[in-house]
Amino acid sequence: MERQQNEFRVRQSTGRLSETAVDAWRESLETARLQTLQAQREELAELAEHLGQRAGGQALNDARVALDVARMTLQGGGLATEELRELRAVAQALTHSPELAGRILVGQRELAELERSARDVPGAVTALGEPLNEARRAVERGEAYDLAPLWATLERQMSQAAAQRQDFDARADFVIAEYDEVRGLAGETIQRLGRLADALRAQRRLGPMSAGARERYAQTLEGAEALLGEARAEYEAAQKVTATFGEAALDDLLDVFDFGGESLDDAPGGQGEGLFGSGPASGATGWPGLVPQGADEPPARDLDHAELASSALLSPSPASTAPASTPAASAGSDPFAALLALGAAGGQKEEDHVPAVRGLPAGVRAEVWQVSAGELRAGTPGAAAQGMATLLAQAAALGLHRLDMADDTHVWSARSVGGDGWRLARASDWDSLDDAGTWLDTGEF
Repeated sequence: MERQQNEFRVRQSTGRLSETAVDAWRESLETARLQTLQAQREELAELAEHLGQRAGGQALNDARVALDVARMTLQGGGLATEELRELRAVAQALTHSPELAGRILVGQRELAELERSARDVPGAVTALGEPLNEARRAVERGEAYDLAPLWATLERQMSQAAAQRQDFDARADFVIAEYDEVRGLAGETIQRLGRLADALRAQRRLGPMSAGARERYAQTLEGAEALLGEARAEYEAAQKVTATFGEAALDDLLDVFDFGGESLDDAPGGQGEGLFGSGPASGATGWPGLVPQGADEPPARDLDHAELASSALLSPSPASTAPASTPAASAGSDPFAALLALGAAGGQKEEDHVPAVRGLPAGVRAEVWQVSAGELRAGTPGAAAQGMATLLAQAAALGLHRLDMADDTHVWSARSVGGDGWRLARASDWDSLDDAGTWLDTGEF
């Protein structure tokens, strides 16, 4: 049973544990429990009959109390393994003379107390294993045995366990503090780290822990610390992007949306004014739907360059998913969203020639694309996907290799494949995006 439990833990950690296997194992455990319960009831009846034939005395009175406790436990459907073991030891001791039986019973009580104290101390059972067995054999023979060295060993193990708990708590505090610093960044890694941080907060508040609880605490810490480095790298990359898109770098960002070698300022009718100026009427500019500012209208607020770059790479505007046929429809409310739409419109002339991604299995809840040099090379064409492709070209220029983003309707994730190539995926939520996680990392489903 223990081997099966360890196997299931490994399968659960790798996501290969099915509900059917768990149900079958639960049935096996229940069958084994019922068999053990029946065997203990029969053993208790035999011990009660054996002890009833002994003469009275304090030892026998203690045994009768233990008998009653074991009987009530078994009647309630619980197992009385510990009580039956003590009753067997008492029955064996009472076969000796009263004086020898007394020494044996005293030694057994001290050993039982030592074992109970060691049970919840990590490493104590292993450290006391052979010395404890030797002491038990000596006590059963009625020989005197000094338990002081065993108690000293237990105290050392308790000190080590206390130091380990302090180390666990300090590591948990560090992970929680680091998560609180990066929690504002959208992304799958940050969300997974947040769930582990919540678990660590709950475990941090627990009092004394059993060996199993300590093991789970350690596993949670290891998982959170493994994600912490990746989350920190994503956060620093986002900070770098925001800092990089200063006033001098904004021109490079706008060049991403250059059509046929022309910048936005050099577009027909632009005359150095572009989207943010007060250029001619839409009929003169050649940009459908691009309405100039009126003389009576207040000038639009100039957005900070870093704000524009950060909003694009961390949380793209929903306007980026607007149809490419109206590239500047939302320019008044979000100029950068209009830039995205215009960039997507520039790539729409080749949409019909973009092949599908090979090997995409049925049932995958994510959409995927292959991107190179700011253009869609495989996948279903679309304005939003083309807009993301142009952003990935700029991300490659900055040396980034992974991006996780979210807008009002979708979540996005992209992985660099070297050079100017990227794998891009989109889904309605992060759980659905996990369907494409393997493809993003390896290019295979």
